[in-house]
Amino acid sequence: MTRTAIYSNIVLMHQNGVIVTGQKLVKRKEELMKKFEDIYPILKSMSLEELQYTNLASHLLICAKKFKTTDYITPAKSMKAFSADVGRYLGTLFELDAKAKDPILSSLVGNKNKGGMPGNGFYTQAEALGVKLPLDYHKDKWTEAKRNEAFKTYGAEDGADVIDGLIDAMSKLTKEQREVFLSMAQEVEEDLE
Repeated sequence: MTRTAIYSNIVLMHQNGVIVTGQKLVKRKEELMKKFEDIYPILKSMSLEELQYTNLASHLLICAKKFKTTDYITPAKSMKAFSADVGRYLGTLFELDAKAKDPILSSLVGNKNKGGMPGNGFYTQAEALGVKLPLDYHKDKWTEAKRNEAFKTYGAEDGADVIDGLIDAMSKLTKEQREVFLSMAQEVEEDLE
């Protein structure tokens, strides 16, 4: 990557509210590791079914943070479960979200054969939980609204993915490359002030 390209990327990151310094990257990585250190023993003590629920919930939260939807097959493969079993897990997560009055993460799962919309079980679950659904031809709009609630609530903060990518990229640079990158970042900060 040329000096101009690196400089352009730093300016772009700065304009998006991400000011890059080595200390901030290291601090962010340390914060992430501390959080995971707290969670890891809990994960190791879970049963297979608890891990499958955790896996599915994690997958859906990642989708929400990246403003994406998913199909039934992707989490099924990750959970080592049949696609049909994923529906049961999704129903439980739907129930938990509805009870907590949280956005419905299971709305992010769609059926490829239905244009990316959830299967009938999703709407059956909604009705069983007392959700008043619109007429069939308005269900797509209702589902999109539910997905947007999840994106709005759980979507990554501006720059969060950029920072995570930079942590990874910075860890692969030599000491000299890091020094050049950080001095250029300092130049950008000074130029933009």
